[in-house]
Amino acid sequence: MTKDYSGGATKKRLPRLSLFIVTPWMIGAALGIYGWHRDRVISYRQQTTSGTILTHEPGNHNRYGYNFSVSDKPYSGWYTPEHSEPTIGQSVTVYYDPIDPNTSALDDFDELALRDLGPVPAEIGGSVLVIMVIVGIRWQSYKK
Repeated sequence: MTKDYSGGATKKRLPRLSLFIVTPWMIGAALGIYGWHRDRVISYRQQTTSGTILTHEPGNHNRYGYNFSVSDKPYSGWYTPEHSEPTIGQSVTVYYDPIDPNTSALDDFDELALRDLGPVPAEIGGSVLVIMVIVGIRWQSYKK
């Protein structure tokens, strides 16, 4: 009786390799969906106030520091622009969560929610594609 060792190592490595590919995508999708949900909930109750750009850190993701106040209490936040860049001293509209004004942004939370959701279809689609390929390979080896 002879043993066939031709595909054993490949069969064992393939599922592990697929986990290294699929797991980060699924974690990314879960985080994107969580961020979308969080920002979407905040968007229903968000309020606006005016704030001022105070600082610019080009070496740190090109972020801008801003401050604003709610009920005479000062708050601050950081912003990385998607489109146009503000200038130091510029007055800006700040969107904030009235339950926790420390949660603020210079973009509407509806827009932030859509940004969070952006890569989710590709992450889920890629995961499904990898799983389908693995199932196809296993099905072919099962038929042999």
